Parts: sequence; C-alpha cells; structure tokens
Amino acid sequence: MHSKAKVAFFSLLSIVLLSGCFSILSLKENEYILYAQEIKTDSLDSDLLEPYLMQRPNRKVFGFMPYVEIYYLGKQFFKPGRIEKQIDETKQKYQQKIEKYVGNNAKVNKLIYKRDKKIKKLETKLKEGNFLMRVVGEPPVILNQSKSYESIRNLREFLHTKGFFDAEVALKIDTISKQGRLAKATYIIHEHVPYRIDSVAVITAQTDLDSLLPPFIRRQSRQMVHYDRDYLDKIRADIETYMREKGYFRFTREYVSIEVDTSQMQKKADIRFVVNAPSRIDTNKVNVQSLGKEIDQIAPDNLQGKHLRYQLTAPYFLVIPSNGGTNRIDTSQARQFQTYDGKHIRVYLADRNFNPDILAQQIHFHEGDWFQESSIRKTQQSLSTLDMFKFININLKDNRSTKLTPVISAAPMEKFSFTSETGLNVVQGLPGPFVNFSLKNRNPFGGMEIFENSFRFAIDGQTSLTDQSQIYSTTEVNYSSSLTIPHFILPKKWQYKFLHKQPKTILGLSFNFTNRPEYTRRNSNFYIKYQWRKLPHYRYEFSPLDINIVNTDRTAALDAFLEQLSSPTIQQSFQNAFITSSYGSWTYNDISTNNVISRFVRFYGESGGAVLNFFNEKILNADNTLFGLNYFKYLKFYTDLRYHYPLSKESTLAMKFLGGAAWPYGNSSTIPYEKFFFAGGSNSIRAWPPRRLGPGSYDHIDDSGNVSYRFEQPGNIILEGSVEYRFKIWWIINGALFVDMGNVWTLSKDTDRPGGQFTNKFWREVAVGTGFGLRFDFTFLLLRLDLGIKAVDPAQPQGSRWVLNNISINKPFSGSNAALLNIGIGYPF
Repeated sequence: MHSKAKVAFFSLLSIVLLSGCFSILSLKENEYILYAQEIKTDSLDSDLLEPYLMQRPNRKVFGFMPYVEIYYLGKQFFKPGRIEKQIDETKQKYQQKIEKYVGNNAKVNKLIYKRDKKIKKLETKLKEGNFLMRVVGEPPVILNQSKSYESIRNLREFLHTKGFFDAEVALKIDTISKQGRLAKATYIIHEHVPYRIDSVAVITAQTDLDSLLPPFIRRQSRQMVHYDRDYLDKIRADIETYMREKGYFRFTREYVSIEVDTSQMQKKADIRFVVNAPSRIDTNKVNVQSLGKEIDQIAPDNLQGKHLRYQLTAPYFLVIPSNGGTNRIDTSQARQFQTYDGKHIRVYLADRNFNPDILAQQIHFHEGDWFQESSIRKTQQSLSTLDMFKFININLKDNRSTKLTPVISAAPMEKFSFTSETGLNVVQGLPGPFVNFSLKNRNPFGGMEIFENSFRFAIDGQTSLTDQSQIYSTTEVNYSSSLTIPHFILPKKWQYKFLHKQPKTILGLSFNFTNRPEYTRRNSNFYIKYQWRKLPHYRYEFSPLDINIVNTDRTAALDAFLEQLSSPTIQQSFQNAFITSSYGSWTYNDISTNNVISRFVRFYGESGGAVLNFFNEKILNADNTLFGLNYFKYLKFYTDLRYHYPLSKESTLAMKFLGGAAWPYGNSSTIPYEKFFFAGGSNSIRAWPPRRLGPGSYDHIDDSGNVSYRFEQPGNIILEGSVEYRFKIWWIINGALFVDMGNVWTLSKDTDRPGGQFTNKFWREVAVGTGFGLRFDFTFLLLRLDLGIKAVDPAQPQGSRWVLNNISINKPFSGSNAALLNIGIGYPF
C-alpha cells in the first residue's frame, strides 16, 4: 500500500476499533446509550409506528457508532470559554465601529448586519459544538425514561386512531454490552381485535341536503372496514371538496362533526356524520346601529341559517398596467366582450393588445355556472401556461347575495426578455463548457404568441467515432427560432374550440454546425408541431412535418476508414441526406421531487418519408436520392415506462423499461443514422461505453484478443430495463445501487456484425450491468457519478458470459472487465 492509503486505512480502522470507548467513558452514572430500538407487534407493520417514538438510535456502520466517536473526538478540542471570549470581542469591536459612524445610517446598518451574522455563527458553534461535533459527528442518544413513556403514550394514541381500543403497549430495556452502558429498547405491542364499522348514519340540518350528502358519505365510507380516525378525517375533507364542487361556496369541513359509539359488546363502532347548519343571525334582533357597516359583512348563509348554493356572474379579466401604480383597478373600466360561442366576459387590457377570445377560453367558469373550486384552479393553471403573466389572482365577490362575481387580476410579464446561461454540459459522459443566449418576444402579433430566438455555443468532450480510447473536443454552434401560437392553426370557427386543452402550434427553424476532427456537419431543420395537455399529468404532441437537411464534409482519413470498414449502416450516416418525418406521442407524467409513488409513461410513433408520397415518382430517383440528397422511408415506435416507489422517507426504488423498433419500408434499405437505437452510457446501461453495446452477441475483437468498443453500434430493436435503489447518505450526498439490462439488435442479418440479428433466443443476449453511484444534490443541480461494472456480457462466448468475477479489485478500471465511471446531470430516469 502507498503511505497515504495506509494512513487513511489505519485512521478509519482506529475509529472503528475504538468505537464505544470515548462515548462509554464519558457517560455519567446510570446513563445508557440507546444503541438499538425495536417494535414488536402481532400483525401491524412496525414502520407505521416508528414515527411515534421520541428517540432515535445513533447511526451505525457495521454495528459500530463512528459518528458518536467523531463527536467525542471533536469534543476534546472544544473550548467554549474561548468562543465566549470571541463573542465578547466581536461585540466590542463592532460597537467601536458603530460609534465611529454615528449619523451614517447606511453604514451603521451594514455594520450591525455583519456583527449579528458573526455573533450568530459563534453562538451556533457555542451551542452545537465545533465542525466535528456539529457537521461530521452526532451526539450520543442517551436513553431517556420520560421520552420512553411519552413514546408509549404516542403509540397507544395512534393505535386508538386505528380502532385498536384494547391494545397493550409495554417497554423492555436490555443492556447489550459487557460494560453494560449500551441499551436496547423494545416496545412490545399486542393490538388485539380492531373495532369494526357496524353502521354509518348521516344527519343533516336542512332537508335539501338529505338527497345530496348521505349517498356520497356512504359511498366514501365503503372502504373503511375497521375504525380509522385518519380515514374519517379524510372523509370530512372529501365532503368539503364535494360540497364546494356543487356550488356551496361557504361550506367548510368545520360544519361536519363525527360521533363514534363503541358501547356495543361485539367490538363494533357506529359512526354518525352530523352536518351542522351555519349559525343564523337575525338582523331584527340585533342592534343594527351598533354594528354599523359590519352588517354588510354578514354572509347570506348566516342571514338564512342554512347552506346556500352560489351562482357566478360574468367574470372580469383585468390586466394590471405595466407602467406601475396601484394593483387595484376600478372594474368600471372594463368593457363587455362576447366570445365566438356567445359567452360574456368583462375585459380591461390596460396597455396590452391581448386577444380576448384566447383569454376567455382559458377561463373554465362562465356566467350562470354554479361555483366550482376546481374551475378556479384550472383557470389559474391555464392562464399560467400562456407565459404572459407574472402572477394571476382570482377573487370572488358576493355582495351579500348568492351571486358571485369572479375578478381575475393579472400582471403581465415584460414584452421582451433576454436570458443568458453558461455552464457545464455532459455528452457521452464527458464534460464540456457551453453558453446559451435567448431573446423572447411576447405577444408580437396580438394573438398571445411567443417568438423566441436562441443561440448556443458548446465545446463537448467526446469519444472518437473510430476509437473509443481517443477523446477530443467537438465544437457545436446552434441557432434556433420558434413561434409558439396558443391555439391550433385551423379555420377560425374551429380553432378556439380546443382552447380548454391548452393547445399550442409551434413553428420552428434551426441551423446547427458541428466541427469534429473527422468531419464537419451542417444540419438545417424546419418543423411544425401541435401540443396540448389534459391537466395535470397528460401531454400530447403531434408533428405533421419535420424536415432535416444534412450536409457532411468528411476528411480523406475518414473516407479511407469508412471504405475499410465496409459497413453500410455507418457509411450512410455520413452521406448528405433529406430526412422528412411525422410523429406523435402520448405522455403521462406525475413524477415529482416529493418521495411518493409516481409514474412516467410515454408512447411514441414516427413515420419517415410519408411526405415523399406527394412527390412525382419521376423526381424520386431509383438510388433513393432527391435533389442529390439521400431520402428515407421508415417507421419507428417505442414505449418508455418508469416507476418510483418510496421504501421509506429517505429511500426509493426506481424502475425503468424501454422497448422499441425501427425499420425501413418501400424502396429504402435502411433508416437515418439518428433514428437508430443505441445502448450504453450514463442514461442507459452504465457498464458499457456510450452507444457501443451490441448488437446482440456481436463481438468486435481487437488485435490483443479483447472485445473492442471502437465503434458506435446502432440497432433496429431495443429492449432495456433498470432497477435502482436510491438512498440518502449524508447532507447533500445520496447513494444508489443499480442493475441495468438490455441490448440492441438488427432486424436482418448483418454480415459485418454477425450475431446481431434479433431471434427467438434474444434473452440469451441480454447484457447485464450493475454498480453503485453518488449523487450530489445542490437543489438547483444534481451531479451524478455512477460506477458501472459488467455482470453478463453477451459478446463473450456462451458459457463464459458471467464476467462479474473478472473485475480486478486492485485495478478496477483496467482488464477484461474494466469498471466504467459515468458523469451525468440529473437522475438517469
């Protein structure tokens, strides 16, 4: 071992071996460290009960408590007297400076801010300890009898909420070390039989609710077999939502009380939902003169002593002037506007030329509708997607009647906005700098459009096309321009009918220039696509036309290499091409940063060359060229499925499946190179280099007799899956253990890549990689490092494909099964 490695190894070993020494020697008489804690139940999952315990044992590593020992090690160097002295000196120092600048309020305030910041930092250090105590280590958890009794009370209360009214909870304390200073707390729970729901009754205070609420409440209660207070509270919340969706604007869950009768001997519970009426205020019996203007604030529900339904009048849409001033606008400034379908809104657009028809169709409530809370929420979401307003407020005015007047106030964004961005981009696992500039012009033609122009310059670190061991920089320059129109381009009598789906028509034009030592490429792209949504999780996209014109200038060395390679698939990717396609996708996505069950589903279909059917056959040459450019006819489909399942508050199981196929048709013999599937890389199967796995069992053997990954390996079929266990380690550092599997295949035999064809024995050619990773979560950015190791390599002969045991512990990044380090931004899926 090297000397530094020895020092690190023996330092870690000494902390582990001495674990328990510092902490036990520092304990007072009758003090015990809470080393372990367990909950034993008859049938309940103990994880449900864990949050109700008032103490948590210290973290352990292989049974030891190194974080506690680090805490005590830091305590040896902790000098509270010195910190108190620093606090006094800091106060005196800044007091002198403040006295010097008396009269200069700006300077004094700045000094006070600096003083308070430094003192706060020192006080935190005085209270929580130095860096080793506060950040790296953790104080020992001393078994506390009063907290143990509080935990017992919490457990009993929780069990009662779940219907276990006869549950028994006991505590057992055991010492588990020779010194007798480490303790294990075991909470023993006997739940007994939970109380079952025998009957559900609904009592309302007004007759018009008798036909509305009882059926709904009984329907919501069917799933509750045993008494469950949390579920009853959920039903109360559901009643509030249901009533507010039916027009009862002032109804809240506070009007619903729940009575439980457990007096029966058969361990059964009778539930009564009591829906109370609002307290009635009789204005004939109150001193109106003493109330003054407050009489106008009495809600109609209180005047009549019953729950009332509220109806909407024509809404106001008021744009706050961009020149500043008050946010309050006199509604009398609004003018009446009738939409194409006869609906009325009252509009004040201030100094903006917004299209009232488009604004009106983002409003999900209209004159004469009963109040619905969901329509208010949908309206805010729809207006936000226009990207025209900083904020949107919706107020409802009742004016002491059951008529509600919706008033939408919106503050517009600046017409022009310029953004710039610099950072580090990761392509094929290698970092490189980039810079982006974007200019956005809102509402250029008065139809709520967005005209955006973007420029990007990037230098990416990439592996060589011909030799995976070579790494060089690639320069990319891109200019793109797009016009986003907030409706479909259709005849006017139809185009507004779909506005409730938040439709967009996007026209785009871009130019891309790529410079590599092997070639330079110019790509011109024009597209038109339609997007629409179904709130909150569904997205749809359809592009009737997407045109790419690709021109490639190859070096003589690359031409010679391609000639030597004799692979039609790779050769055609460097030819000039005219690529047309139409595609569509359906996406469901509820994945969020919250640790909850979530899913991502995408179905994608693409037809290439369909627009060529409109060309005269005389124009389409027999050699698949048009205007001297190669054209293609092909079909491509894939499905992308992802599932996140939380295992605990700080751990998640994430899974992914990707399956797809692409094939040529007509007189085309292949598909565009960019439309092939590739496997391997930081977002794919991480034990293989980017885009270099497969196809099938094909093995490109180099001169040394090892499998070579010099070339990218395109395929017509892809099957890919991943399972990843994600967990928190410390601070911003998270960890992951993963298994990736999959491969790509060709549809037909490829003489240059034998073994690459998809057959009914494809499962024998599925590659498997495993490994672990670290994720650094900076909130605004997640940096990912994944170490991938091959477990099953289909390029090896049958019977020798299990290669996990071939990895070298001393030299993991070399040998026949070299580990691969992947760098990525964000999660792989």
